[in-house]
Amino acid sequence: MGGGIATGEMNYSDMSQEEVDELIREKVPEKSSILEIRCGGMSAVTFGKMLKKGYLLSYFGMNTEKKGVDETRAQRLTAHLVKPNQDYSYYFEKLERVWGDKAVVAMFELSEKEPEVARRYAKQARDVGIKRVVSYPEI
Repeated sequence: MGGGIATGEMNYSDMSQEEVDELIREKVPEKSSILEIRCGGMSAVTFGKMLKKGYLLSYFGMNTEKKGVDETRAQRLTAHLVKPNQDYSYYFEKLERVWGDKAVVAMFELSEKEPEVARRYAKQARDVGIKRVVSYPEI
């Protein structure tokens, strides 16, 4: 992986698809169940490949924009359109209850564009017991 990614000097939105693939594979353990907030784009492509290859147990994406939901669904992944400022605590609780240690909350685009919102969601996820929240940059 390039020095920019390893050191956090590169923006997520500036990465190539190959760099996003590598970044997500490094951060997401095998046999995880993913809940992605602000799904779509390159992360949807990566998660689609990972699910197809059996690397992931499940994937559920959410976005406030139809474009992100459509991009995710184009990868044959489940995605739902949600309201802005959605309260995700219900989804976090359900993810943790069903998947336990395999639960992962992913927020790649959100953590770059709205870091304060991403930090709030990360706290909500951790408060219900989700141990792994993955993003770039880290939150």
